[in-house]
Amino acid sequence: MGEMSVRSEQFRRLWGRHAVRPKQSHVVTRLRHPKVGDLELHASKLAIIGTDGLILKVVHAEPGSRSAELLAILGSLATPGPSPDMGSIRPATG
Repeated sequence: MGEMSVRSEQFRRLWGRHAVRPKQSHVVTRLRHPKVGDLELHASKLAIIGTDGLILKVVHAEPGSRSAELLAILGSLATPGPSPDMGSIRPATG
């Protein structure tokens, strides 16, 4: 949340109000990233109260899991600049 708070005034304002509520949505997604390989990620949605349907999607790996290690590696590879080509990220198979 810290990085989002630094980058977005609107996020800081909404998060500071604590105006979020969980939606009935939890999904486990498996995908293959071209740089780190297979990841298993958990995603939940939070509705932002007082907005016109704004939703915050929180994605994370299980703490201590191989996916958490790979996400940390992926984060260390990130550099400021243009967004990556999302077309190269594919669902994992098998």
